[in-house]
Amino acid sequence: MKRETQSVGQTSLLHSPLTHPSADRLGHARLAELLAKSILSVEGEEGRVIAINGPWGSGKTTFRNFVISFLKPSETSERVPVVLNFNPWWTSGSEDITRQFFDALADRLIEEKFPKQITDRIYKLGRALGKITFADNIKIAMAAMSAASSLYGNSAEIRELKEFIASELRIHKRRVLVTIDDIDRLFPKDLVELFRVINVLSDLPLLTFLLLFDKKAITKVLSSELKVAGQDYLEKIVNLQFPIPALDKDSFDLQFREKLRETFTADAIDGEYLNELYETGLRHFLTNPRRGMCQ
Repeated sequence: MKRETQSVGQTSLLHSPLTHPSADRLGHARLAELLAKSILSVEGEEGRVIAINGPWGSGKTTFRNFVISFLKPSETSERVPVVLNFNPWWTSGSEDITRQFFDALADRLIEEKFPKQITDRIYKLGRALGKITFADNIKIAMAAMSAASSLYGNSAEIRELKEFIASELRIHKRRVLVTIDDIDRLFPKDLVELFRVINVLSDLPLLTFLLLFDKKAITKVLSSELKVAGQDYLEKIVNLQFPIPALDKDSFDLQFREKLRETFTADAIDGEYLNELYETGLRHFLTNPRRGMCQ
């Protein structure tokens, strides 16, 4: 039986993430709206790194989509940020993730008519950072843990490129929001590489990162690969962390029951039997929205 995959009535019980807050039935939209307003109303030029933490299937991608949907002009911000949705998992293990990130960022800014002198330097910065080895990443991590002033070695080229980009971003005055999803699905070395990139860029003006990951999985990999306390390293990079809103079990029960009825009514399965099946069996295995479709 064919079903619509993105409609206002769709809920997170379907496997595909939602795109619009009007479809929210599990309580993600409220916090997403507050976060979007915070991003729009931020004062000053400082960059920031925000993380949304939640286990697999808890609705992190849906939450990110809701945040983007709420990014609209307001009284305090006439222009919304330029948004880049970067998914490193698409290239993990096969390509230089540093180069992929900087190319994607520069390409997105070109679409938004940013000056060529900015985008050219972003391309170059990606290639300069791409020369750093995995062993260097460990040294960078140790520098971060000791609050060293330089987190990217003694490369004059990298420092000059960053200083130029920072200066031009201040002149252009348009905030950039980079969202990065599925971080916890990366190969370990790619994950370390990505956090090194975020670390290097986190002090650029008018640049905000919104990271979505399972914190437990991330800190385990960072600890193993970098031989440092993963949680401490993460806290050095991330300015603000929020857990994904807790699941409203009653709402979830209601929505899943509705989906059961929609799916099986056409097959003439008795409604009372479905309720009994749910109460005595299925209900106890559904711990997050995605599991509702994957069990």
